Amino acid sequence: MSRGVRWREEANIRILPGIHHSRPVQLNRWRGASAVLFAATLLTAARADSYCRDPMPSVAADFADTEAVFVGKAVAAQDAPVLCGDGGWTYLLDVKRVFRGNLGKTIEVSTENNSGRYPLEVGKEYLLFAKRACGALMIYGCEYSAPVEEAAPTILQLEQIVKERAKAAGGAPPH
Repeated sequence: MSRGVRWREEANIRILPGIHHSRPVQLNRWRGASAVLFAATLLTAARADSYCRDPMPSVAADFADTEAVFVGKAVAAQDAPVLCGDGGWTYLLDVKRVFRGNLGKTIEVSTENNSGRYPLEVGKEYLLFAKRACGALMIYGCEYSAPVEEAAPTILQLEQIVKERAKAAGGAPPH
């Protein structure tokens, strides 16, 4: 029993001190449990087309599983037609730094409007992990993609991964 709350077990009535009750409020024990169960279901329900993996892979595993890993600044955005089953957005980015992939100075990436979406803000720089799917280079919100100001630990890991791969291949890492 919590302090300051008095229970009358026989009627399942809760009386709160300091509050005038013209009549005590009858509590249904199952109503609270049902609400908690319903909320938990909503919070944990995943759509079949969600792209989040559990457990989340390491940065190295995610790096190996992507076509492009880069830092870019979002310079334009537009609504995208149905990509892999959902509509979404396509972004044009100025490429600032490449960790993986053969990228030009600008690149288009897309994200779907589903539970794996990763919407970008025009004018902001991002570290992005992109995969080819449904004819587009796709980004997802469950990977290590992040605004660049939040991505310092991941960028340090990527620099180490690139350095180790270049050393194993007998070459110099890209600048």
